[in-house]
Amino acid sequence: MERKVKATDRRDEVTERKIKATERVARTTDRIVKVVDRAAKVVDRTIKDVDRTAKIVDSPQIEGKKRQGDG
Repeated sequence: MERKVKATDRRDEVTERKIKATERVARTTDRIVKVVDRAAKVVDRTIKDVDRTAKIVDSPQIEGKKRQGDG
């Protein structure tokens, strides 16, 4: 009888350790997701800046200045 109790206790301990490990992984994953989201926002902002710069460079006013300078 006592053996079964010990085995059950051991199983419960193992289950508790697995639960704690899973919670730790979940916290780490949440942290990683936050960092990746922040990085994605930076990348989006950079893409917008590059697009804005490309529009300025391709504008007719800049093209005219380029031609004048080539002279």
